[in-house]
Amino acid sequence: MAGNVAEWVADWFNDQYYSKSVYKNPAGPISGEFRIMRGGSWFNQASSLRTTFRLWNYPDLQSETVGFRCAR
Repeated sequence: MAGNVAEWVADWFNDQYYSKSVYKNPAGPISGEFRIMRGGSWFNQASSLRTTFRLWNYPDLQSETVGFRCAR
C-alpha cells in the first residue's frame, strides 16, 4: 500500500515532543501548526516509501501526492 499517496495522520508536529514523551505509544502533541504525514507517494524516492517515513506540512495542504486512509 506504500507509494500511492502520503497519508495524513492525527498527530501534530513538534520536533521536541518525542524526546520528552513516553517511549511506548506516545499520543503526540495536542495542538500545533503542522500535521504529520506518513509514508511516501508515487512522487517520492523509494527510500520514502515506508510507513515509518514522516514529514509534516500545513493541515490545509491540498496535493495529488497526499491523502488519507479510511479504516473501520
